[in-house]
Amino acid sequence: MAVAVLPPELIDAILARPDDDAVRLMAADWYIEQGDADRAEFIRVQCELAKIREANVRVKRPKNYSELTSREAEL
Repeated sequence: MAVAVLPPELIDAILARPDDDAVRLMAADWYIEQGDADRAEFIRVQCELAKIREANVRVKRPKNYSELTSREAEL
């Protein structure tokens, strides 16, 4: 299967707002529409891990942290 390339306007939005997960999640939705569920899941897992890692300075890691990091490595 060929890798689908994000539309330029979506790439531009991601580059313009690098800390905005909403734009990345839009990209994940786009990949789902293109039939690339693994790439979409990878993006979603990375967004979740970024939130956890950012909050981890003050908060205990959630129970699913190990599961998420394992899945990230698989993808």
